[in-house]
Amino acid sequence: MNTAEMSRSIANEIDTFTQHLDGLHQTLPLTNLMVAAVQYAAQEEHSKFVEHYCETFEENGRLFARVKDMEHYHRWQTLNAQFIRTQTAQELIPRSLLVTLVSQYDAFLGGLLKLLFSYKPEILNTSDRALKFSQLVLNQFSFYNTA
Repeated sequence: MNTAEMSRSIANEIDTFTQHLDGLHQTLPLTNLMVAAVQYAAQEEHSKFVEHYCETFEENGRLFARVKDMEHYHRWQTLNAQFIRTQTAQELIPRSLLVTLVSQYDAFLGGLLKLLFSYKPEILNTSDRALKFSQLVLNQFSFYNTA
């Protein structure tokens, strides 16, 4: 692989990485909006159910609901579980996207290292078997600035 090919390959890695980051950047707000809409709908349905089929009471400063008629208990459990799942999704989705972001960065670095080792395979054959950051980035990619 010559210097021009290496430069194009690095540029492709950077382009791919930035496209993936842009995609994640656009995904989070849309996903949060969708989850919030589903959560709002679940909360509304739960509130209507409580209003019609439950009695509410306060205990130790907290508001509780109890189903008046056991024939509606299964529906109440379903609505509660649905609302809890939407709350959980509201917490987990941003975390998942953060993990995805870290994974994308890892893939980006892996792609750069693969290019580096294909361009300079002798780096892998060093006697001390230790790669220093300066060997990987500062010295070996200096050709990119001159290309």
